[in-house]
Amino acid sequence: MLNQSKETNKPGELPQCYSVSQLCDRTGLSRATLSRALSRGELEHYRIGSRAVIPAPAVILWLERNKVARRPALRVA
Repeated sequence: MLNQSKETNKPGELPQCYSVSQLCDRTGLSRATLSRALSRGELEHYRIGSRAVIPAPAVILWLERNKVARRPALRVA
């Protein structure tokens, strides 16, 4: 998965960013899934021309917001 370093960027230093293709490779998610998240505004990004540029911290936040809590096992009576 993505490197979840707790380091913050130094003043004037840019965060690592990804293209949609790079995120597909790094996360295993489809282009369609990522494109939907971008178009719905769920995944923070920048638009440079027609290209989406997604900062790594935004990816981590988006993944955390979509985290599914572990459900307790069902007991059959």
